[in-house]
This record gives sequence, C-alpha cells and structure tokens, in this order.
Amino acid sequence: MELKQIFSTIKAIHLLFALIIILLGETVGLWLVLNKLNYPENREFAVLCVYQFSIVTAVLNIINTPYNALLIAHENVSIYAITTLGSSILRFIVTILIAYVSFDGLIFYAAAYMSILLMERIFVQLYSKQKYPEARSCVKLCKEYCRQILGFSFWTVNGNLAIICYTQGLNILLNMFFGSVVNAARGVAVQVQAVVMQFCTNFQMAFNPQIVKSYAAQELTRMRQLVIICSKFSFFLLSIIIIPIIYNVDIVLELWLGKVPEYTNDFVSIMLIITLISTLSNPLVISIQATGDIKKFQIYEGSCLLAILPIAYLLLHFFEIPPISVFIVNLLVLVVAQGIRIWIVLPRIQMSIGTYIRRVVFPVIGTFFICNILPYTERIFLSQNIYSLLIIAGTSVVYSIVAIFFIGCDKEERCYIVTKLRVYYEKKIRRK
Repeated sequence: MELKQIFSTIKAIHLLFALIIILLGETVGLWLVLNKLNYPENREFAVLCVYQFSIVTAVLNIINTPYNALLIAHENVSIYAITTLGSSILRFIVTILIAYVSFDGLIFYAAAYMSILLMERIFVQLYSKQKYPEARSCVKLCKEYCRQILGFSFWTVNGNLAIICYTQGLNILLNMFFGSVVNAARGVAVQVQAVVMQFCTNFQMAFNPQIVKSYAAQELTRMRQLVIICSKFSFFLLSIIIIPIIYNVDIVLELWLGKVPEYTNDFVSIMLIITLISTLSNPLVISIQATGDIKKFQIYEGSCLLAILPIAYLLLHFFEIPPISVFIVNLLVLVVAQGIRIWIVLPRIQMSIGTYIRRVVFPVIGTFFICNILPYTERIFLSQNIYSLLIIAGTSVVYSIVAIFFIGCDKEERCYIVTKLRVYYEKKIRRK
C-alpha cells in the first residue's frame, strides 16, 4: 500500500512538471522560436511543426520517467535495455527513410521520433502495470509523501533544467550568431553523440540500483568499489567506440550524409570527447542522490553548467570566435563541473579524493592516451577511404582492449576478468 501511494504521488508530480513544460513551451518558448531564431521564411511551417512535436516528446519523456525508474529500482535492466535498443534501431531506420519520403524530411523525422517515444511509453507502462502492483495505482497526491518527494524532485529538476538550458541555449546562441547551417552541423553531432552514449547508459543502468542499495545498507566499502568500477569501465567502453570514430570521422560522415555540413567533422569529434568526460559524472550523481542530500550538489553543479551560456555569449559577442570555440568552452566547464562533483560527493561516501584520482582519473587518462597511439599513427600513413576505415577501426578496437586490460585494470580486476572468461569458456565446452 505504501509503495502504491509513493508511486501515485511521483506520477502526479511528474504530470505537474509536464504541464509546466507545456505552459512554458507554448508561451516563452514559442515567442523565442518566432522572434529570435534565424531560419528561411519558407521553412516557418516546418519549424513550428518540429517545435510542437518536440514539446510532445519532452512531455512523454517526463511522464515516462517514473516507469523507467520503476524498472531500474526492480533491477529489471533487461526490459529497459530492450526498449532503448528497440527505440535506437527504429530511429536509425527513420534516419535512412528520410531520403525516400515524398514530403518534408524534417517534419517526418520529428513526427517519427515522437511516435517511437510514444510506443516506448505505452510498452513500458503496460509491462510495468502487469508486472508491478504499485504501477497500477491511480494518479494522486498523498500529503504524507508529497513534501519530501517534491523537495527531492525540485533540486533534481533544478539540475536537469540547468543541463537543458545550457544545451538548448547553445543551440540558440549558434543560431543567432551563425545561422541554421551551424545548427544543422551540431544536430548531426548530437545524433552521433546520442547513439554512442546509449551504449554507456545501458551499461551504467546495471550499477545504479546497486549503488543506491549499498548506501541504504551502509555498505560503503562496496559502494565505493561500485563507483570506481562503473566510472572506469564506462570510460573504457566508450573509448573503444569513440576512438575509431574520431580518426575516421570524415569518411564516416561522408558515407552517412553524402554532403556534410560545414564544421560537422570538428563538432562530432569534440562532442565525443565531451561525452567521454560525461561518463564519469553518472556514478557520482547516483551516489549523491542515494544520500538524499542533493541541495548543495545541485546548486553548485547547476550553477557551473549554466555558466557555459554567458561565457559562450560574451566570447561570441566581443571576440567573434569561431563556432568550435563554443564547444571548447563546454568541454572546459564540464571538466570544472566534474571537479565540483568530486569535491562534494566523495566526502559523503567516505572516499578520499586521492583514492579517486589514483584509481579512476590516472588509469582512464593514461589508458586513453595509450589507446590513441596506434590509430593516430595509422591515420598519418593511410589515406581516407573505406579500407582505412576498416583497418583503423579493427586494429583500434583490439589494441584498445589489450591496453585497457594491461594498463587500465589493476591486478584484482584482471584476475576477475580472467576468472569470468574461464568460467564462460568452460560452460561453452560442457554444452558441446
């Protein structure tokens, strides 16, 4: 009964947040689109359609959050992974179909993206209601839990709004100073980033409930170990994927897009580096959320991230910097934000900053540097074509895995990996 009341209150609060988004989107947001953004006059209808689809997409994301959280809380990561993988495949198919549709490709993509998210929401909601009794509760605010949940939600939303403001704010700044061509380039970069980040997100989802449960049981030693492992291996996993893309970005984009918008290559490369750094943030964010005391964290982190906008605006306005510089500002501020997370979170889980630097920061930086040596050398001597793409990608993946095993992993982690591989191999032999 208590779980049902809590879940019904959470659903009601998220519906309230969704209504606020609709209100802001149809007033302030619509005014910005009509009066501040630069786009060709003959594309106004398409822009407004995409904007409305985007509002619906944002609302669906908010409403679906409690159900996704329910799956993770029950450690049902397989269903979460299946839905996200299915959505990613459908989005990839939609991207291919854009070239073949008879009407506006931009409207088609926005409508298809919204439809995929709607299908995902329906599936997750139906599955949750069938599997978990608390998901069948009606939408109702319970005063007993409302204040506590609202307090936590307010600071969580505050931090998420900071991320939304600086990401979408950068889009507006780039549009104001450079026009829609640069927006198109950033849009491509964001699409690549989203696909790559999905691999890491699914990997980290398996750790999130374990980190929270470890803190709840006051098993801080296990919690610290989970934070270290999740941070390191998220970074390593993404490195294996990102490094071949960075060194083959020209040919990859040419094969994908044909005609590549200006700045896209540079945008994709630096966005992938930003994504790599961002992987280290999630274990710390989950750790501070597990404590429930997130006010200080969200104020400091949110303020730091929001600083990206004024810094970028001042540089664009007074120094006329190129668009790539905006992303460099983004990268540098994210590094500072990670330092703030380390400073606030680690004392709460009784981990020294020295331990984190020794066991996470040094291994990932050193391993990433080593992993770049071979593909960098190959890129110098090989020309840009499909064959060099296959050679660099193949050798880079193998080389990175070897470097991660011998340089990135400590002795205990290597022993664990070898043991797991041996057990897996023995099971395969028995089956035969």
